[in-house]
Amino acid sequence: MELSTFLFLAGSLACPIVMGAMIWLMSKNMRGQSGPSHHVPANSKERLAVLRAQQQALEAEIAEVTRLAELEAQREALLSGKTASPSKASVSAAQSVD
Repeated sequence: MELSTFLFLAGSLACPIVMGAMIWLMSKNMRGQSGPSHHVPANSKERLAVLRAQQQALEAEIAEVTRLAELEAQREALLSGKTASPSKASVSAAQSVD
């Protein structure tokens, strides 16, 4: 077999082999992630406890994002030359974050 024939064959087969390997690896990764990412409790007491923990985490995240939005608004007001006075909402959000 000549070198040019070998290189032509290797080049022709390289693309389909690599593509097949990528498809196989991607499907393997997708099958590993198809199940639920968290444990689903069997009884209602456990489920209620999980939901309350999620609610507390979400409330803390909402308070943090609200505070960040208020700080960003104050920053924008200061940059535009206006003075921003703290509103009741920002004071209550600051107290809930503490």
